[in-house]
Amino acid sequence: LMAVIAGLKRIGLFDWLTYQLLRRIRSGRILSVTLVLLPFFSSMFVTNDVALIIFIPFTLMLLEQLGCRSSIIPVTVFQTIAANLGSMATPVGNPQNLFLYATYNLSAGEFFAVTLPLTLVSLVCLAAAALPVLPKELPALQLEETVTFSLRSVLGIKSIKYAGIKV
Repeated sequence: LMAVIAGLKRIGLFDWLTYQLLRRIRSGRILSVTLVLLPFFSSMFVTNDVALIIFIPFTLMLLEQLGCRSSIIPVTVFQTIAANLGSMATPVGNPQNLFLYATYNLSAGEFFAVTLPLTLVSLVCLAAAALPVLPKELPALQLEETVTFSLRSVLGIKSIKYAGIKV
């Protein structure tokens, strides 16, 4: 799986995701919360470990490129918590859920009736715990037609320029 992530990074997928994310998000707080919620929701469909293996390297690359080394630890800690909390929502989110789902012959409705309320409460608690701790300011970005780094031609994007302006 790590080889696949390295391959995705090499073909420019993380650069493309960075471009898409930063094109839509201008606030440091919203960017931080988005980075935390990505593993929360993706861990519902893949295991929490896989969600972290995908999004931690992406977050490290993104925050490094933005010059936000001090934000790496709080964001990745909350990503780890978020992946574990989000994975409880579905039978495939973590191995324990799959075991319970199969062993007790639960229907999808029975399973979700138990897990979804807990997941929603966890999401609210995660937000309440994360918002005061996550960085409020990250450098703002300018998406321009300059050559700061080249994306692969397959992705159809030429370049992104980062500006170190505080929001």
